[in-house]
Amino acid sequence: MIRDPDRTYVPDRRRADRFPGSKFELEILVDKRARQAPDANAGHNVYSIGNLSLAGIYFRSERRRRVGSKFKFRVLFDDEHRNETLPLFSGSAKVLRCEDVNSVEEPYGIAAEIESIRGAANSVPRFPNL
Repeated sequence: MIRDPDRTYVPDRRRADRFPGSKFELEILVDKRARQAPDANAGHNVYSIGNLSLAGIYFRSERRRRVGSKFKFRVLFDDEHRNETLPLFSGSAKVLRCEDVNSVEEPYGIAAEIESIRGAANSVPRFPNL
């Protein structure tokens, strides 16, 4: 942490460039082999992404996720020109942080580290101009 007479801030620790989150959605994939609680499918499984890089994801959720838990996902691109949502890449991630945020519909902010990616090599070069 760096202290300045006018403000206190933490230096940026990002390991990868970030993409504008407003163009992307995160789809959490449910493992059909896993035992699920009766309410495991309650709510939706597509979330707005706040920040996205090839190292991690930050998104808002209606339910808390346990730090250290893992999930499989797909990142979807909202292509306004074609009026469709396109899958860009998929992978697995580990929850690093779950924090309360000031929101009624999605009260939790989830930060996750991407552990593996599939399909990025074919998708990233074809990103439209953002």
